[in-house]
Amino acid sequence: MTKLKNNSFFSSLIKNYFFFTMAMSVALVVIISLSYMIIVAMLEHYLEMNTQLEITETIVREAYFTVTPVWFKIVSIGIIILFILVYIGILIGFSKVLTSRVKKPLNKLNEGLQSIATKTNVEPISFKGDKEFVQICDSFNTMVNRLNKYEVENKKLQEEKQKIIADISHDLKTPITSIQGYSKALCDNLIPEDKKQSYLQLIYRKSEELNELINFFHEYSVVEREDYKMKTEKININEFLRKFFAYKYEQIEEEQFILDVDIPESKLFVNIDTLQFKRVLNNLINNSIKYNPINTTISIGVYEENNNCIIEIRDNGVGIQKNLQRNIFDPLVTGDDSRGSKHGTGLGLAITRCIVEKHKGNICLVSDEKENWSTIFKITLPKT
Repeated sequence: MTKLKNNSFFSSLIKNYFFFTMAMSVALVVIISLSYMIIVAMLEHYLEMNTQLEITETIVREAYFTVTPVWFKIVSIGIIILFILVYIGILIGFSKVLTSRVKKPLNKLNEGLQSIATKTNVEPISFKGDKEFVQICDSFNTMVNRLNKYEVENKKLQEEKQKIIADISHDLKTPITSIQGYSKALCDNLIPEDKKQSYLQLIYRKSEELNELINFFHEYSVVEREDYKMKTEKININEFLRKFFAYKYEQIEEEQFILDVDIPESKLFVNIDTLQFKRVLNNLINNSIKYNPINTTISIGVYEENNNCIIEIRDNGVGIQKNLQRNIFDPLVTGDDSRGSKHGTGLGLAITRCIVEKHKGNICLVSDEKENWSTIFKITLPKT
């Protein structure tokens, strides 16, 4: 972390320039005074050597113009050289001070940029100095921290991508292998005539599974895109949910599940894409039916909280394993570790999360047991 000093580089530069000009002025005064003293001393020595007259201003002036030209030139050149040497010395000192003030932070920045270019040990830089350079170093450190964060996220995404590809390959391979095996047996006349119809039905069911899987992959790829826009409209969510569960009631009853609805009569308005939000509700209800035994109660509750609309889908079934709860919304995570015959595509909840987030809301799995519910999905949507 950089340490900020109160002084500014430009104010320091002005101060150094002021000291430089003062030093030059003092040096010039000293050199002129010294020159004057040397010339006067030479004149006095010249007069003492040539006359016993009392030294007056007139005599000094006459003596000055009658001094030997060689001595005068030597003294003049010596004074000029001395002045130049003093000037160069002060200028070199000023340049070194200025260079050291600029070069140190630039070297640190250069090292940091080279480490970024080579992607080796990219660490924030520490610098204590002028305010402007400290601010530049702080900006560099901010960039480094973001790059490191993006690098970690990118690595995680690559790992997830590899896992998704492997899981997709597994999920596609299973029904395809079954279809190939059954169709090969039929083609080779290995199946008795009385069992051919059942084999054809198996092939059809496997093809339906394959089609469902492909459709889920397509839906997930569509809703996950950043440029995907929802066709939202302002609706009374309570009325919408009552109509939806009135329509779903027959299906839930046929599956021998119990539906419990707790939707208030008051109006509660939100902006949603009705088609996509029905997909959210269907995914949650279908998951509850798929992974729970018959006579499980499925409950829907709606209430307001902190100017938000809260929708809870609950059930008192077997619940979700603790080791899966954190990643339950990740692609291809299912409620069955063995990935057996009853497992789903693992994309339903991932699609659900994408759709809810496109509505500027969020969905979470409430892990704490509440009123004997083993699973609670909580959807939060902003009110309008």
